[in-house]
Amino acid sequence: MRAFVNDTNIGYDDHGIGQPLLFLHAFPLNKSMWSGEMTTLLQEERQFRLVALDWRGFGESDITTGISTMEQFADDVEGLIGPGTRVIDLPGRMIDGATPQGIAAASRGMALRPNSTDLLANIHCPTLVIAGEHDVLTPPSVAQDYAAKIPGAQYIVIPSAGHLSNLEQPESFHQAISGFLYSVSW
Repeated sequence: MRAFVNDTNIGYDDHGIGQPLLFLHAFPLNKSMWSGEMTTLLQEERQFRLVALDWRGFGESDITTGISTMEQFADDVEGLIGPGTRVIDLPGRMIDGATPQGIAAASRGMALRPNSTDLLANIHCPTLVIAGEHDVLTPPSVAQDYAAKIPGAQYIVIPSAGHLSNLEQPESFHQAISGFLYSVSW
């Protein structure tokens, strides 16, 4: 599906009913990195509305000119979803599906992003921070620090996984998400 958000078409998947959950893909992949989790969660007894989107310039979303800033990505997410949504977002093929312009625009935007860790204390919804045991891009110690700054956040390390723990250890990742979803009161 596609929606016109903030002057661009954003590709997204929207399946199921119930409490909405949003999946944000890693850079420079696309929403298909979450297909396994979405398929598994749709079969769960508890019902959820599962939404995964492609950042502008990736997957099925249109390319924009200039720099794609992190603030613009956040505005796109906000424009695509309604109030009350909770944020919980095959590598080679997904990377091949990204355009050079989309990767370049997002890279420039990531280079310009300010340090926003001081905003973590303002998150007041059920939050799960997941780290891969061998993640070198966001090491477990950094993810644990993020979780410590979010009131009531849960923190889980996925053994034998790197930065793409949902693709590297899908069963462990799913167990972590399922345990979290059933442990919080919505």
